[in-house]
Amino acid sequence: MMTTSVTPNHNVAAILAAPFYMMWNLFSGFMISHMRIPIWWRWYYWANPIAWSLYGLLTSQYGNLNESVRLTDGVHSMPIKQLLKHQFGFRHDFLGIAGLVVPPTPSPQNPDSATLSDFTRISELLSNPSLQPGEGLEEALTAARISPSPNLLLQTFSHFDSTPKPLFTLFSWAHKRPDFQFSMAVFNAMVNSLGKAREFDSAWCLILDQIKGDPSRRPDSDTFLTMIRRYARAGLPLAAIRTFEYACSLDFLGDSDPEKNLFETLLDALCKEGHVRIASQYIDKHRAKDPSWLPPIRIYNILLNGWFRSRKLKHAERLWVQMKKENVKPTVVTYGTIIEDCAECAALTWQWSCSMR
Repeated sequence: MMTTSVTPNHNVAAILAAPFYMMWNLFSGFMISHMRIPIWWRWYYWANPIAWSLYGLLTSQYGNLNESVRLTDGVHSMPIKQLLKHQFGFRHDFLGIAGLVVPPTPSPQNPDSATLSDFTRISELLSNPSLQPGEGLEEALTAARISPSPNLLLQTFSHFDSTPKPLFTLFSWAHKRPDFQFSMAVFNAMVNSLGKAREFDSAWCLILDQIKGDPSRRPDSDTFLTMIRRYARAGLPLAAIRTFEYACSLDFLGDSDPEKNLFETLLDALCKEGHVRIASQYIDKHRAKDPSWLPPIRIYNILLNGWFRSRKLKHAERLWVQMKKENVKPTVVTYGTIIEDCAECAALTWQWSCSMR
């Protein structure tokens, strides 16, 4: 937790935490007792939280036992408390100090309805079959005195993503509250939940109402990325293409970077769902409108991977030849895709190796 708090992300935290864990375990007093640690290193033992935890655990459980235990030589024996004192340096009369350094974990209490968290209360209301989505559920949410926040709604959406109607009631109720702060992440989560349930008409009503409203709260590119992916997964590739074209026609999304990301996401979603031919035809249509436009290598990688996933090897080979004619330089991703998909068949690998020369 300490390393995570001072690092930008969990990946860096995992790298920095490794040496801390190694040093803490080494100086915990278990592998090497603190009596055998060089005196100039013993300060690290007393500053080690693992050492204090181990000290308190062993001393509280075995520090006052007089039962004898046989030593490793198989001949001599020694009382357990004496073994802890002479071998590990754990003294039972030092237990109070160890208890102050390592405070005990508070015992869990049985919460009543008055102390339940907002998430628990929302979960109970959404899971109640007697509360139908609409005014009844909104009144129950108001009566529960729940304070909606973006994080609370995101947590609820991730837990109840298969029930869009109660979530839509929760979303509408939260936006009516004067203390609720609008969040685009919550809005996109609501759109994703509706799209996952194939409630596309409701999702579009929500998007269009948001476009007509406050300009500072208009949908962003992630909103349309979500709709494109949901249409592709629902087997509606033409609807995904229309969503992309509509998003490109919006003035507040007229920047080239969002449009480029939407285009690549559209092709990637179509190819992953088996609509590679439609994606290829749409690229040809795009090139016919602008003959000077040359697809970047990322688009070629998406198509190449799509043809391989669809087992259309001849189409993948033609695409490779087209890349060579247009002097498009393959990247590591390109070769990785070819190797991964061709590794299943030795003859196919030989065929591709000959065509790549």
